Amino acid sequence: MSTQADPIIHEQILSSLDSFQELFCTGVSRALQETKFANRMHIAPRRLEELSRREVAAFQRFIQQRDAQEVMEHGKQLAFEGLGHSSIINVTAALRKVWLNVPTAQANVFPAVLTVTDEYVGSLLEGYIDGCEQEVRHEQQLTQAAYLRSLEHSTDHADSDPR
Repeated sequence: MSTQADPIIHEQILSSLDSFQELFCTGVSRALQETKFANRMHIAPRRLEELSRREVAAFQRFIQQRDAQEVMEHGKQLAFEGLGHSSIINVTAALRKVWLNVPTAQANVFPAVLTVTDEYVGSLLEGYIDGCEQEVRHEQQLTQAAYLRSLEHSTDHADSDPR
């Protein structure tokens, strides 16, 4: 069932998300708090709250616009900001689980809710993985450049050694 095919269901999903935005933010925030030490960089507690609100806003935009590329860019940005693997997995689980507590996610809406959530999560994870891979490649380039400078430096000193 596609939410694009049925505008009434699409509106019900948006309405549910609007009505229970705090519930979504709390779920995502809790997911981030549980894994705050698993991140690649230290993220301050108030920043975690900001990330949770940003995540819910990105999810809401996706429901409205269905722009997978924008979600992938968002996932990539989360990787660049240092969000750890455990954190991103917890966030995606929280986005799925929170619908279980939303009363309007009834039988007629629930399949569409799961479909749109899975589409979002797939794009988010794809972008996150791409961002992590870019970070690894960047670190490898820096390491290689440092190694080559070190090698060049030691070769220069060996050539100038009067022994």
